[in-house]
Formats: sequence, C-alpha cells, structure tokens
Amino acid sequence: MTLILFLLDEQTCDMIFGSWSHTSSLIHYQFWEKAPELPQYTPNNEWKLLAVSQSIKPVEYPNWIEPDTFFEINFTILIVRKPLQAIYNTVIPALMLTTLTLVSFFVSYILS
Repeated sequence: MTLILFLLDEQTCDMIFGSWSHTSSLIHYQFWEKAPELPQYTPNNEWKLLAVSQSIKPVEYPNWIEPDTFFEINFTILIVRKPLQAIYNTVIPALMLTTLTLVSFFVSYILS
C-alpha cells in the first residue's frame, strides 16, 4: 500500500512572499500577467508540473502597532510524480536484487 502511495505521489508547494515592514498603504503588489508564465521551466524526469497559480491577499497581523494590512503574494505549485520513473529507479532494482539473493541461496544449498 505504501509503494502505491509513493508511486502516485502529489505535492503542493506554497511559496509566500511579502513585506513585514511596509504596509499596504506603502506597497501595492500587482501581477503583470493573469496567469504565471514559466519561460525558463525545464521538464523533469521524475516530476510533472500540473499547475501554477498566483494570488495576492491582504493580511492583518494582530500584534502590529497600527491598524493596517499587509499584502502577501502566494504562488502555489502542484506537481505529481511520474510513476514509471519511480518503478525504473526503485521497484525493478529491488526485484532484481531479491531474485539474485534467492538464486544465490538456492545455488549454495544445491552445492552444499
């Protein structure tokens, strides 16, 4: 069961950026594009990029001196593991080593 969950692994990465010293009255963030562009993205053999989303949200910190808000920029990246790559890298070598071990025990039993 754990192996199946490992092969169908899905990861969500949240990256949060913002200023802790300048409030929303001093800094106002804006995106240039509606959807994030990835011109320098290089595909990976083990992971597949499914989605990238971006958002800006106001945040109020309760222990801040002034009653003002801050802005946070959130990028959410969703990636999923390619199962064939994991099978080639983990399952097949493990099966080959298991087979080799069993054959070596069988051969040593036969010869003794």
